[in-house]
Amino acid sequence: MPGSGKSTLGKQLARKLNATFIDLDHEIERHEQRTVSEIFEQSGEAFFREVESKLLREFASSSASFVMATGGGAPVFHDGMKVINESGVSVFLDVPIDMLVRHTAKRSTRPLLKNDSEQELHEKLSNIRSARLHTYQQAQITIQNPTLPLLLSALKLGT
Repeated sequence: MPGSGKSTLGKQLARKLNATFIDLDHEIERHEQRTVSEIFEQSGEAFFREVESKLLREFASSSASFVMATGGGAPVFHDGMKVINESGVSVFLDVPIDMLVRHTAKRSTRPLLKNDSEQELHEKLSNIRSARLHTYQQAQITIQNPTLPLLLSALKLGT
């Protein structure tokens, strides 16, 4: 989900594992030479999801060791969760909607959540979560209210 801490915890986990951290949205921006918002505005969500899926599959098929933060939609579209589960360990960071609202309200650059009031954000995030939850629940590990120690424990890596 947007604002769940994927990038923050992913970077911390990558450091702990001495692995490369990859933010899929940043890789998409680098590949397309424009921001995620620009891609949505100029080419639409369907185009973005195609590029996202292509890059996810490329990384998943590599032999490199990495920790990746996908955008919240990457597991949902084009069999993304299947790709992730077949190539590595998937983790669903299950964060309460109120916390997601606090985290996403600070950043207006998210294309699906742009220019929304906190009430609108709460409603949109609730709808997104409801629509995506079935896919997220296919993750190999689910962590509620995630922190690095909880993540390390779930991955059986200690602290």
